[in-house]
Amino acid sequence: MPAYAVRVIGPSEADPARQVTFVYSGDSDACDALDQAARNADVLLCEASFLEGRDDDVRGIHLTGRRAGETAARAGVRMLVLTHIPAWNDPADSLAEARTVYDGPLGLAHAGLVISL
Repeated sequence: MPAYAVRVIGPSEADPARQVTFVYSGDSDACDALDQAARNADVLLCEASFLEGRDDDVRGIHLTGRRAGETAARAGVRMLVLTHIPAWNDPADSLAEARTVYDGPLGLAHAGLVISL
């Protein structure tokens, strides 16, 4: 099944002369195309629906927090925000997985979240 990421480049609110990049990953697994889409993004809003250990037998559909973090690290992302975490997963588990491989700013998407670039 095809999955898509969206890469948006535009002027910074703080400094309109500076370009900023926002990337949103659709449902996917780790892949070269996602790494390319996320390359040097200021913010990667990335799905992390699965958990390491529990969902290892299902690949090609969703990322884990760890695989989202690995993607962000490989791509040189400045900030990673995890999203699409199902209600039956503890979001803290996804954050902890990502933190093991990504050392930049890390957060969870939630209603009303605003990120100024």
